[in-house]
Amino acid sequence: LRSGRSGSALIYAHDAGENAWSSLETAGHFRRDFDVVLYDARGHGQSGTPDSVYSIETHVEDLSGLIRRLPVDSPVCMGRGMGANTVCWLAALHPGSVRALILIQPSGGRDPSDPDRTQPDSLEAGCGNSKPESVSERIPLWEAFERISCPVLILFTEEPAVFPSLYQRRIREANFSNIRTVFCRKATDRFAVKAIESFLHSQIFPISQNLSTDD
Repeated sequence: LRSGRSGSALIYAHDAGENAWSSLETAGHFRRDFDVVLYDARGHGQSGTPDSVYSIETHVEDLSGLIRRLPVDSPVCMGRGMGANTVCWLAALHPGSVRALILIQPSGGRDPSDPDRTQPDSLEAGCGNSKPESVSERIPLWEAFERISCPVLILFTEEPAVFPSLYQRRIREANFSNIRTVFCRKATDRFAVKAIESFLHSQIFPISQNLSTDD
């Protein structure tokens, strides 16, 4: 799905078990100001489901291929859950390919001192039928931020998540200068939308100077 508006692109990657239409409630707020692109991830919606297992790297390369095919230049990438993992690692593994990131309920990280270690600290969390391979086998999601230089907004919400949320305190204590965190009730409430708009204005003003600011 694509709004087709001229100008900068905003690509939304949905969570596990969702599809492009599921993304419309959140990403649709910005379709007047961006060329909003919503897609079905591999194994979801109208995209095919391959017989072989696949990793987060596969999701990343799928998205990278979509960006090249459209084509769009340095889009803003937004994702929720599994999709947040995908766009995060896209920025980490392909520096310069993303202008800014908006991550909603990213998953795949836990407190290393947490006695409940039933959920892994690797990228395999939140990847559907993914099998941990290469990067996803070795590196917890939060370490991707050490590789990312673009502006990042993380929204932690009160909404239930399919997978455990990224360990919040660890991100805050890491004090990444390019990362802002916001806590809200849900990703589609007025506060969350205004937080995203504010982030776009302050962090990437040259491409968002015409953002709507209706009150």
